[in-house]
Amino acid sequence: MVLGEKLWEGKGKSTGTDFIKSITTEGVISVYTWRAEVKGMGRAKGVDLTINVTGKSKNPVKGIAKAKTQAVIRTMGGDMGVLKGCNLMKMVGGNQQV
Repeated sequence: MVLGEKLWEGKGKSTGTDFIKSITTEGVISVYTWRAEVKGMGRAKGVDLTINVTGKSKNPVKGIAKAKTQAVIRTMGGDMGVLKGCNLMKMVGGNQQV
C-alpha cells in the first residue's frame, strides 16, 4: 500500500449533532456525534462502510483545540470494527485546520 493512498470517499451528506457541555474561561467543551456512509476505492473497492462517531472536544479561546473520538465501523457485509482517535486543531482565520 502506498503511503497516503485514498481508500474511502464519502458519497453523500454526513449528519451530526453537537451539544455544548460547558463554557468556562478556558474555552468551550462540546460533545458531538456524526454518521457517514463511505464507498471503498483503490484497494478497498467494494468495501463500503457506515461510520458512527461520538466525540468530545475542548476549544480554548486561543490556541490548540483538542478532541477525542470513538467510532464503530460497519461494512455492508455485516463485519464491524472500532476506532479511537485524538485530534488537534488550530483556528486560522476563522477556519479549523486539522
